[in-house]
Amino acid sequence: MLINLDVPKSTETNFLRFWQQVAKVLGHDEHAVLEHLIDAGTTRGWFPSCSQLVDRFEETLGRSDAQQAVDRLIQFRLIDAGPDGRILSTIGGITSGRTRFAAKADSGTFFLRSAIDCLTIAPTLQKPVTITTTCGHMGAPIQLVFAADGSLLDSTPRTVTAFLPGWDGRSPLADAIVTKSHFFANGDALSDWQMQAGDPDGMPLTEDTFRFIGVEMAAAIAALYVSFSVREL
Repeated sequence: MLINLDVPKSTETNFLRFWQQVAKVLGHDEHAVLEHLIDAGTTRGWFPSCSQLVDRFEETLGRSDAQQAVDRLIQFRLIDAGPDGRILSTIGGITSGRTRFAAKADSGTFFLRSAIDCLTIAPTLQKPVTITTTCGHMGAPIQLVFAADGSLLDSTPRTVTAFLPGWDGRSPLADAIVTKSHFFANGDALSDWQMQAGDPDGMPLTEDTFRFIGVEMAAAIAALYVSFSVREL
């Protein structure tokens, strides 16, 4: 299966490699379903259930193909669904509930799962996004402004850092990032959090590497959309 990645040089690279792999196999049907989910999540703040998605696309795709598209998106970790079929989040980490990662685009305000999602949401939507969150250690307010290509235009404070958690490529993606992917007000807050968290597997993103890694990850997630364009929300 696609999600069973080869042994990487470092677990941090699995996020990039996974998105690159998924970009090569997504088809028209999966793109159509994702576009619908992005629209629902960013404009209305809710998602249809998996069964409702199949019903929604039965006429245009055929029921069998619609079901297969939803199943493949779950397999590729682009839909996170509960046992009852309720969709919890989708590509870009867009969630159906409130979190401490608020994203604002021209479609309105919506919420994301974690810091890593904040780094990739702008190219996912192909539009500028402003993130409002808090330091994962001190609780201090943080604001980040991203261009449509994922490059960081501005941050408050200017000393913002982040932590990119490791992922083995097999365990649930949400488990790997939700509790470990944070922004921090400065390098000291990041270091203190790492120590208190028991030095978790992953990559600390300092002031010097924050922008570079963000753009690199944004380019990887944007590759998912190379063959189609998300409509204006």
